[in-house]
Amino acid sequence: MAVSFRSRDSLTRFAASLLAVLLCSSVALLLGGCAAESTAIGKSARMLMPFGRQDVLDGVSLLPSRRYLRASIEGRTVLLVLGYLEASPEAEIEVWYSAQGEVLKLQRGRIVGTAGLAIDWREVSFSQPPPNWKALSKLGSLSYTRNRDEMPGYRFGLRDNITARVIAPPKYTLIQKLAPDSLRWTEETSAPANAATNVANLPLPPARFAFSASNEGGAPVYSEQCLTPTLCLALQRWPVAESLAR
Repeated sequence: MAVSFRSRDSLTRFAASLLAVLLCSSVALLLGGCAAESTAIGKSARMLMPFGRQDVLDGVSLLPSRRYLRASIEGRTVLLVLGYLEASPEAEIEVWYSAQGEVLKLQRGRIVGTAGLAIDWREVSFSQPPPNWKALSKLGSLSYTRNRDEMPGYRFGLRDNITARVIAPPKYTLIQKLAPDSLRWTEETSAPANAATNVANLPLPPARFAFSASNEGGAPVYSEQCLTPTLCLALQRWPVAESLAR
């Protein structure tokens, strides 16, 4: 299964109309420059904020009819809104938008496409990744592959061998309003499958996913994923109370 984007014109029109609605509702969706957060999560999460720090989104009014995603990326805290769900044979794809037109596609919590970032992933496909913590916990570990294209520069056909496993709650994360040890965690390490023939495919830091202990078969409530060795995102379903219920 490969994930592709709609045309640039349709994305622009959708983002513009969505932004107009949200601005009229006085919701501050983008709080650029408000948080001194790490731009690269890294293998050991050595620069992440400890649990309990006051969040920059505290006090922001949210529309009950909308679904939100809190993202820490490139030194900014961004609140994205769910635009629509895209049908897929494996699992539906969530398409999220920021007020500045950045687009993020997620399938079962994994990034399957981006637009508007310094580096974007296009045409992402997987070979049977674990759907959730409950499924992975029965196996202990699981290996699968990921194929993707990168822009700009159109580095195409990049393939990663990924190993997923259950891990203990990490000590440091960018998660907000939740204690890491209240969640179930998995880690996915990747290695370039075609490094010998494609030097552009550099190893990426491990990805981490956190699942609600009361909903182990659901989508992750938080994740840390890297598009390049230095461009990483921390994603959290927002607000917390709603994220645990899904």
